[in-house]
Amino acid sequence: MVDLHSGEDGSLLVLSTTIIWIPKAIYEQNCREANARFPVETGGAFMGYWANNQVVITASIEAGPNATHRRYSFEPDYEWQHAQITKHYNGSGRLETYLGDWHSHPDGLSGNLSWQDKQALRRVAMTPAARAPNPISIIFYGEPDHWSTSAWCAKIVPRKIIWSSLDASKVDLNFY
Repeated sequence: MVDLHSGEDGSLLVLSTTIIWIPKAIYEQNCREANARFPVETGGAFMGYWANNQVVITASIEAGPNATHRRYSFEPDYEWQHAQITKHYNGSGRLETYLGDWHSHPDGLSGNLSWQDKQALRRVAMTPAARAPNPISIIFYGEPDHWSTSAWCAKIVPRKIIWSSLDASKVDLNFY
């Protein structure tokens, strides 16, 4: 069982292994998108909810029509994605929220977070409008039809001196 406690700012403090649940169909959809965009990066946003201290993904929102896909980076079509996130959130009766993102590392040998990945997690965690103080990130690394994954959950750790730091922990990814 996951052991989470709320911080003073309302964020969840991840104290032990977090479990992310993803539908097999969404996982396969993301693999197909990574296959189609190879050898450049792609990705998208996850919608869902936290329940019983576990993350449950219910939908994946693609990068959008004006996304930029490069060899070592990708930038979603933020305006389009924000509209889709809002539409999904409202359509779910405001129960399913933005959880974080996924993206590919073509020809990647590991699913470790890059410096840019950590910066993206920090931005999400520190942006109140995102409503995701503990954003998740799932990285698909490898090559077409041979993708491996790593899953991460992040939080901001306040410090007394200088500035706060990002704590990104590798977490379990399960299918349903």
